[in-house]
Amino acid sequence: MKRVIALSLALFSGMAAAKDLPAIPADCAKSVADLGYCSAVQAPTFKGPIDMQFFVVVDKSNYPTVTSIINRYLAFDYWPEFSKSTSTDSLLFSKSARMPSFDKDQRTIYPHYYDYRLKSPIGYIKVRGLTHNYLVQPYTNAVMSLEFVAQTAGPQTVPAGEKPLDGLEGVKFQTGAVHAIDCANGSVSFCSADQFLLVYTTNLQPDIDLLPKVAAASIQSGIESLLVGMLFNDVQIPAGALVLKD
Repeated sequence: MKRVIALSLALFSGMAAAKDLPAIPADCAKSVADLGYCSAVQAPTFKGPIDMQFFVVVDKSNYPTVTSIINRYLAFDYWPEFSKSTSTDSLLFSKSARMPSFDKDQRTIYPHYYDYRLKSPIGYIKVRGLTHNYLVQPYTNAVMSLEFVAQTAGPQTVPAGEKPLDGLEGVKFQTGAVHAIDCANGSVSFCSADQFLLVYTTNLQPDIDLLPKVAAASIQSGIESLLVGMLFNDVQIPAGALVLKD
């Protein structure tokens, strides 16, 4: 049933130690039981970057492989439809597009161009930028991990018809990661062997002149609308739009 919100494989050294996933909040099990996901936010009182983590449980009957989950995330052209499907106005896209991928430093980069407005207590905040997404060595207990970083300086590649972009607009910086965990490994107590856990993390600092805790609430609502629409709602993606192969 459709849900409504009330509310980036790289080559790597086999010797490198796997990074750890973020700690799961103590109350996550209850939230997952009620909503299918939970989130945690750390924001300074007066000034500084915001950290967010989202933990989403999905059924293997809907996503039979971790590749199918990450492909859903990489379907950048469909992000506006994901967000719109939750019937909220927290996040409004003017444009979202997957730009041509390319190889750099022995990695394949999947660039994402976006132009959106984020609802806040002072009105909508406009954000426009290009983020590089790339697969990395899976974090501890993850089957697949992808990291991303917004490009903050210099001319950026934009879709035809979009105005030139120099650096990043509306946000000072943003980095993060997406991980897919097979619950069959027993590392997560509140999901079962027939489920996957998707973990989304991000660290960012908006340009907006709002207290971080106020800005964080707006950003959290926007990300929740995107992830719920992406993973729970029936937005069809053509097979030709998928990036990764099983």
